[in-house]
Amino acid sequence: QGQMGASFFRSGAPPGPPKTCKMDKASLDECTVGDLPLPQPLLALRHPGDTLFKAIELLAKYHILSAPVVAARGGALLGLIDSLDIVAHICSLTEGDSTARLGNLPVNEVMGTFRPSSEIAQVDLKTPLKEVLKLFSGTTRRAVVKGPDGGVYSVVTQSLIVKFIQDNKRLFNASALSTTASKMSLGEHVCINEDQPAIDAFKEMKNRNVSSVGLLDEDGCIVSVISASDLVMGLHLRPHKDEALDEITAGSAMDFLASNRQINPKARAANVCVSPETTLDSVLSKLSATRVHRVTICTDKKPLGIVSLTDVCRTLAIEK
Repeated sequence: QGQMGASFFRSGAPPGPPKTCKMDKASLDECTVGDLPLPQPLLALRHPGDTLFKAIELLAKYHILSAPVVAARGGALLGLIDSLDIVAHICSLTEGDSTARLGNLPVNEVMGTFRPSSEIAQVDLKTPLKEVLKLFSGTTRRAVVKGPDGGVYSVVTQSLIVKFIQDNKRLFNASALSTTASKMSLGEHVCINEDQPAIDAFKEMKNRNVSSVGLLDEDGCIVSVISASDLVMGLHLRPHKDEALDEITAGSAMDFLASNRQINPKARAANVCVSPETTLDSVLSKLSATRVHRVTICTDKKPLGIVSLTDVCRTLAIEK
C-alpha cells in the first residue's frame, strides 16, 4: 500500500462524479463491482494523524458522505467515518453540559459513533452487483472495496449503484421500474418545524436512524430538507467551530441552511417532490438530475412519505 499524503489521496487528480455507468453487458448477472467507475484515487484519512476537522474538510471538499480510515503505517482498514458519525458526535456534545465545546479530536474517537456495533461492509472487485443491491437494501449505505492485494481499493456507495441503475435500465425488469413511489416507501418522512433549533433536526436523525429531516412551514407544507451533509458543510464553512456549535443549538434549522448558502452561494438545500403515483423510472431520472439522495412524496406540498436510495435498491433487489 502506498503512503497517503496530507492531501487525502495517493496520487493523481481527485475523483469526481462518474460521467456514465453505461455497460455493454447482456444481463445484470454478468455485472460486478469491478465494472463500475469506482472513485479513484482513494480518498482516505489516516490514524494516527488525522482529526475530526480534517475529516470535515475532506467530506465537505469532495462532497462525499464517508471516507475510510486506515492505519498510518501499512494502510490497514480501521473503519469508516460517516457524516452521521459527526451528527452523533455533535448531539452528544449538546446533551447535559451546556459549556461543551467542539474539539479537534483524533478521527478514531468520532468514527463509528452513529452505529457503534455495526460492522464495515466489504466487497471485492468480483462481487456481483446483484449482491451489492441486496446489501444496500437494508441499513448499509456503502461498502469498502478490497483490491486484488486485499488492501482498500475504493468505496462503492448507494449513489453510485443508483447511477448505474439509471444508466442501465434495460438490465432491469420493466414492471419493477413502473413501481410507484407510494409502494416503494416504507414509512413517513421525518419532519420538524422550520423554526425549531437546528440541533432538533440532527437529534431526530440520530434517534430515528435517518440521514435527513424535512422542514415544514406553519401550514405543514414542506419547504426544505436538512441532512447530515448540511451539518458537515456548515461546520466546514465556519472558521470558528465553536461558533457553529452555538448556532446549531440556538438558531433555527432554516436559518442554519440559509447561513450555509450565504457563505457559499453554491450550497443548496434541495427538496425534490414527487406524487404518490410517480414511477421508479421517473424517480431515478430526478435523482440523477438533482444528485439528491431522496425524494419526498407530496400531495399539495404536504409530505406523505419519502423514497430513499435504500428504497430504490430494495425495490430492484426483490424484482421477480
